[in-house]
Amino acid sequence: FKIFLADNPDDRLDCNFNNPLYSQEMKLLNSSSYKQETLDNLSFVTDGDHGSPQYVEEGVAYLRAINIQDDKLVLSNNLKFISHEYNKKIKKSLLKKGDVLLVTVGATIGKVAIVNDLEEESNISRDIALIRANREKVLPEYLYYFLMSELGQVQIKHFISGALQDGLYLANLNKIVVLLPSLKEQERIVGIINKKVRDSEVDLDKYHKIYNQIYKYLSEKLFEPPKNKKVFTLSSELLGDRLDCYFYCPELKSIWKGLKNIDSEEIEVIPASSLTYGGTINKDFSEKNSRKIFRYLDIGNTNKDFDEIEGYEENLLITLPSRARQLASKYDVVIPR
Repeated sequence: FKIFLADNPDDRLDCNFNNPLYSQEMKLLNSSSYKQETLDNLSFVTDGDHGSPQYVEEGVAYLRAINIQDDKLVLSNNLKFISHEYNKKIKKSLLKKGDVLLVTVGATIGKVAIVNDLEEESNISRDIALIRANREKVLPEYLYYFLMSELGQVQIKHFISGALQDGLYLANLNKIVVLLPSLKEQERIVGIINKKVRDSEVDLDKYHKIYNQIYKYLSEKLFEPPKNKKVFTLSSELLGDRLDCYFYCPELKSIWKGLKNIDSEEIEVIPASSLTYGGTINKDFSEKNSRKIFRYLDIGNTNKDFDEIEGYEENLLITLPSRARQLASKYDVVIPR
């Protein structure tokens, strides 16, 4: 390898800054016929309070990074409040309808939300940037969708830096390049995306209903609540050297019994041994694909809802954690263990 000094103080050698995906997306951006503008020429950008406020039971809503999830504000998630007196000291980050919010510190950098229906006065903490669009140049909804897009997200990741904690400084945030069609064209694009979002929400609602119907059906067919529970002892030979309640419990025994006795054209019972598992990333695969972009899923990217996986890390295979050992494909079932 070769050691050299950077001539430019902005030169960086880390993977975030030099990710090949950034170069690819910027080539795509530069090939567009639309005008380009940096974020600082399109909006007022600031961040939230850098102090350490005392929280109160009632007062002004104080939004933090934890309140931005699934590209929207989630006020039910541990929302905090500050006093009206403290709020007067940090007026620059008071929220208005149409403000775009972006997480700039911590593990969820890049998460975006737009302020649509806040009924009460609200403010933000330092881990959120407030982006207030100049509506003579750009629509807030268009800016929101652009920052959510691959073109926006790859630039956000490009400018992330930090030693002890990752962060996106406002000076770098302002450098993000935005494709800028006419306001009329922006309105048309926003309309198309809004319709797609509404349609997907309808489809997701149908999906949940079908899932609940399947769950109810299986529960009724398979689950027989045990009666006359008794305390008993068994030799370990009968249980394969396991006596824990997870392996041997009346509920599991009841489900197994129901599965063996099921007789229906609607359900096919198959043994787990007939399933195939994701391919293992071996040395040969790693050497051939080390410079390719992969998405990495950890247990932290899943939540309690069965169908929600978010916050993938996307990077060169060679830079992913050593515990990235299994290959997953579309429609695979992923179970945290």
